[in-house]
Amino acid sequence: ANEIKKQTKVRDYIQGEKLIQGFFLAYFNVMDYYQSCSEEELNKGYADIVFKPFWQKYQDIPYAYICEFKYIQRIKDYEKLSKEKQKEKLNSKLNPLVTQAQKQLASYANDDFANKMMHTKPYGNIKLKKIIVVFHAWDLVYVEEYI
Repeated sequence: ANEIKKQTKVRDYIQGEKLIQGFFLAYFNVMDYYQSCSEEELNKGYADIVFKPFWQKYQDIPYAYICEFKYIQRIKDYEKLSKEKQKEKLNSKLNPLVTQAQKQLASYANDDFANKMMHTKPYGNIKLKKIIVVFHAWDLVYVEEYI
């Protein structure tokens, strides 16, 4: 999140969520422990990023990941608001997005194809972690491991 903030310009955020996803994909593709899949179709939806363990090479990897990214556009005149009003406005946009992400992740995790490709139960012993990441423009405002 710090690198995204340091390396981007305001104009980059026209694309919003896709910019954030692209940064995360680039950073995570540096290592070969996982195969990164963007917009993987799961259970009639599209998971933003799926990290499938490269279990053929690393058989002791314990986790696979499905990440759902949400993006809140910069609120107009955000800096002019009091801290309390900033928090109130942000939470009014954040809560529905988190609820939506939780539903999406629950649906993706119930996809039989996903369980096969990631070797999660009943097809293997890898545990699936579901992650929600929310950015407000260049600021990381929420991260949750959804259980």
